[in-house]
Amino acid sequence: MRTLAFALVLPLAACAGSAQKQDLANAGKARSLLAEASLIAEMAPRTSATYTAQMRSAALEELAALAATSRRAGGPDGQAIAALATVPASADAASLRGRAAHARAIEQRLEAGLEGS
Repeated sequence: MRTLAFALVLPLAACAGSAQKQDLANAGKARSLLAEASLIAEMAPRTSATYTAQMRSAALEELAALAATSRRAGGPDGQAIAALATVPASADAASLRGRAAHARAIEQRLEAGLEGS
């Protein structure tokens, strides 16, 4: 009976580790996409309206897909990452930078946690 209990605990522990690794990857991707979207917003006055609209649309689509993926992943930080990646269309550069900084904080915390394991 003890062997069976031990055999069931190991896969659960491995799943928790993989969920954290998925959250780490998602937090890093969110940080990168949010920083990119911020840069697009900052550069808008110096680029064509068509270019800005297309790049912003592409970044927001990728962020929306990431939000859905983060919600489904089931990691402990998945919902927070999904919230950061759910960006209103009217978000300005400062708001996007703030979201990117928050994603970086999650990423750093997860990196530290995985290194300590």
